[in-house]
Amino acid sequence: MTYQKGDLLQSAYEWSERSAYVWKDSHKDAVTGTFVYQDMDDVYAGMVSEGLGWLRASLGGFRQAGIALPELKVTGQSLSGRKLLRSSQGLGGYISGEGAYFNRVLEGEVRADWSREWASWVQNIMAPQGRRMQEGAAAYVADPVEFLRTVELVTTYASKLKSRFATPEDASKALRQLLPGEAQPVDIRTEAQAKAYLQQLLHAPKARLSTSYGERFIDVLDADGFAHEAKYTVNKADTELQIKKDAELIRSGQVKGVVWHFFLLKNKGKFDTTPALLRELEENGIMVVYHQ
Repeated sequence: MTYQKGDLLQSAYEWSERSAYVWKDSHKDAVTGTFVYQDMDDVYAGMVSEGLGWLRASLGGFRQAGIALPELKVTGQSLSGRKLLRSSQGLGGYISGEGAYFNRVLEGEVRADWSREWASWVQNIMAPQGRRMQEGAAAYVADPVEFLRTVELVTTYASKLKSRFATPEDASKALRQLLPGEAQPVDIRTEAQAKAYLQQLLHAPKARLSTSYGERFIDVLDADGFAHEAKYTVNKADTELQIKKDAELIRSGQVKGVVWHFFLLKNKGKFDTTPALLRELEENGIMVVYHQ
């Protein structure tokens, strides 16, 4: 009985420590930490989805992603969820419970809360705590570079929020509208309405920037240097070229980041996106916001 509890605890510690060790990039091997340089996550995708994740997480208890075992069902932010899934491959099917990643502003925590049935019916009868044993473990993500980026983001956006909003409720409402993945009801039925809505929401004008692929017409360029694109309907040929231009704008430093805003198609009840498009946006460090 003691051996089985120790084995479960050891598995939880091993999973959390390995997850924290390779958390920097979703392509790292969960056991050895090896990776191919060309396959590394885009720095801007990680900075925005997890660096800015503290803003969204603070509104929802700091829990950024989770994975249910043994189903390997992921919930929460996509990049963090992919990292949890990577670390959970090969776990024994006898383990149940949840693994989770918590973003606590200046530090990240990977936590395992696991359980399993006793190996024999005799132990099930004798175990004072019931038919299942439970153990947990946690490890902290240590990354000096990400720490410095997060400090910079916190200081930048904290001052912006303080100067722009009169009350905490106003700031909270704005964050829930603008953070990647968050959705708020908006009555938009045309592309023109979507662009006008963004300009009003962000209090910023449109812009035009130069790239090697041609000029990029930005729907909104906000005061912080982020470019925003309104999408009601999507033209595949246009989006492929726009993504190339946006990726170059990010790499060249002409903008601090790019956000694509997708608005719900009222007549179809869904967004005009595809898994391939969303994957390409994520790979190029472009943020996505959905407006219901």
